[in-house]
Amino acid sequence: MEADENRELLERLLATSDAPCPSCEYNLRGLKGQHCPECNQRLVLRVGLAEPRLGAFVTGLVGIAAGLGFCGLLGIYFLVYLIHRNFQFAGPGAAIVPLPIGTTLCGGLLWWWIDRRGWLGRKERGPRWAITAAVFAVSLVCPLAFTVLIR
Repeated sequence: MEADENRELLERLLATSDAPCPSCEYNLRGLKGQHCPECNQRLVLRVGLAEPRLGAFVTGLVGIAAGLGFCGLLGIYFLVYLIHRNFQFAGPGAAIVPLPIGTTLCGGLLWWWIDRRGWLGRKERGPRWAITAAVFAVSLVCPLAFTVLIR
């Protein structure tokens, strides 16, 4: 019965309202049924948040991406450098160590952060931002270690 109720509510809503298909942006006014006539995607009615709390999530995502990008790109640079020099490295060898560690750490942190998005959104404002700051700080440990060791 639920599918029939959803279809009836959807048709009633779109009988007089303009609404774009979320997939192809086709105007669904006057829709009969539960599928977009343009892209044939099934449509459902949902309750959504007007303003989801994404600030902390996006901030943490940017921090993790910065750490991952720094370690990953610099790691690729050193790999190309080593290949070009037939794996003979004359620079500070200890400086390279944080790069694969940082890439692995930030990659795992990125997976965890995206997986825990809903969990983070349920936290109060203070703890949510404290967790975000901690994640941001962890993602910067390896780039900072590289910077210190390269000198």
